[in-house]
Amino acid sequence: MDYRLILILSLFLSACSSAPLEPGEDTQQATEASLDTATDEGEWIQIFDGAILDGWVATAKMDAFSVQDGALYCDGSGGGILYYEPQQFQDFVLETEVKVTEGANSGIFFRMSDPSDPVQTGIEIQVLDSYGKEELSTHDFGAVYDISAPTANPSLPPGEWNQVRLTAEETRITVEINGQVVNDIDLSEWTEAGRNPDGTPNKFNTAYREMTQSGYIGFQDHGNPVWYRNVRVKLLQ
Repeated sequence: MDYRLILILSLFLSACSSAPLEPGEDTQQATEASLDTATDEGEWIQIFDGAILDGWVATAKMDAFSVQDGALYCDGSGGGILYYEPQQFQDFVLETEVKVTEGANSGIFFRMSDPSDPVQTGIEIQVLDSYGKEELSTHDFGAVYDISAPTANPSLPPGEWNQVRLTAEETRITVEINGQVVNDIDLSEWTEAGRNPDGTPNKFNTAYREMTQSGYIGFQDHGNPVWYRNVRVKLLQ
């Protein structure tokens, strides 16, 4: 037999006997590819998957936060902020569901540059047990905290899940609670530190028109039990 034919046959048999891909290897590659595209504009990023707290960091007491029945649970014992450390967000849509206990207080922070000082370096959407209240302040559910009171109160009773949708795009901040817009403001109107456009004081050292930088997203432990679930973000730019 021609030695060249022997060589070709040898190479062919070697290729046929090579080890196959490990089970799931091609699936894993496809998953990694999908995660790579999850940060593209218009793609939803699931920053809490309902199972583990990978990527989440607490500024005070990490064991105050846990996963309970698919939700991110804060038992209210730690104080501070639990924030998503792997990525910062600037212009985005955030969707989540929140459930509070009677009298509970919490908050959704975003554009937070220093998690150790969230109040002065980020913006807070107030989460509060405001069920049934008629006169609303800048500290009620759906407020841009100490900046703008909600215009309506569609919040549900303690123990029921409320849908929250936050849109931050350049200087525009929009908050929806259970499908109803309760805040829609333009930060460019906040031109002075410590003061709102209507002349009322606020507690911030920065004029809020400057709060347009990229920052972390986090949830506040304010001493009360509260749950968050189905937490996802979509980039706008």
